[in-house]
Amino acid sequence: MSVVDVISSGLPRVTVNLQSADEVYAEARTLKNDWMALLENHGGFLISAPALTTPASFERCMKELITLATEYPGGAPRRKETDCVWNTTEFDSNMPIAAHTELSYMPKSKPELIAFFCVKAPPSGGMTPAVDMLAVAHSLPKDIITRFSPGIRTSMNMPPIKGFTWWSIPNFFQPPFHFKPIPFSWKDFGDTKEVASQEAMKNSPEDCKVEWDGDWMQRFVTMPAVEEHKGQLVWTGFFPLFHWSAFAIQSMFDLVYHNRTWRQLIITVSIVVHTVFSRLRYFLSKTPIIRRWVPPCPSLLSCTLKNGKPISVWDIFRILKCYNQHMMKWQWQPGQIVLLDNRRLGHCRTPYDPAERLMYTAFGKRLEANGASHS
Repeated sequence: MSVVDVISSGLPRVTVNLQSADEVYAEARTLKNDWMALLENHGGFLISAPALTTPASFERCMKELITLATEYPGGAPRRKETDCVWNTTEFDSNMPIAAHTELSYMPKSKPELIAFFCVKAPPSGGMTPAVDMLAVAHSLPKDIITRFSPGIRTSMNMPPIKGFTWWSIPNFFQPPFHFKPIPFSWKDFGDTKEVASQEAMKNSPEDCKVEWDGDWMQRFVTMPAVEEHKGQLVWTGFFPLFHWSAFAIQSMFDLVYHNRTWRQLIITVSIVVHTVFSRLRYFLSKTPIIRRWVPPCPSLLSCTLKNGKPISVWDIFRILKCYNQHMMKWQWQPGQIVLLDNRRLGHCRTPYDPAERLMYTAFGKRLEANGASHS
């Protein structure tokens, strides 16, 4: 039998103490309406079912509750484990992953629901807190809501050549002190800027506008900042790491709020230093005397307000502060699943010092009112 309680974070938890995965599937099938009511009322819920041990069992359990997607439309590198399950983003354990809703920057492709499943968890940290976007909308300063409400432009930027390894791009910093080469360039779309621009817009699943910063391609998509969800105004879960400063700011919040260790301190200082050098280099590249030797080198992600005006560091600081203040935390245990309404609740990952962590994710939508579960 399953037991429902509310953990200290405010997110309901269903505990299923059954011996086999088949019994868990049957319990999910029987109590589907009760469990999904938790989703509607709270925006998400946890399932603790130690009998679930593999990505396949995670997928099978989720199919009793929701319709799962078989394709992932986003740009994050993911490895497909089953027809409907992927690994979570593989990012160094101490690096910042700020709160967001999945694919907030791709409004046409944004999934309705997202689920996470734990197979192995570190002894501390490495959590996937939910972030209440209704509370965020009510807590953000009014000036941010007013200026951001028309929309936000986000861009995934592409360098002119692959393997571009300028050490001052913080996005590709990898502890302890080196950088990954960039595995793509805009020439994947075409040999000239004109051809590449046309192909990039044609092949984008979103309404995409191409701009250029020197020899870097910027593919801007406009996303809403706020929207109505079940009659209430919610923040849409803008991913702050699109801003050049957010990598450093979130790493400082990670150190203060989530992982107060020496390793985290060293990495945070490194990220801040590299961010300062990166921005200094970028500004120098814009000066007439220096730009002939130092071409522009923007971050791999960019953002502006819909009207093209820049988003300030102060805005990003306040957004990240609000995200970090409205987290619903729990420490992962093997066999746990969290199912989230991807419009109401965002998510992030807290840092942790190197340890084994094995997580999976799936995306989907609610079953039709008369739809049957499928196995």
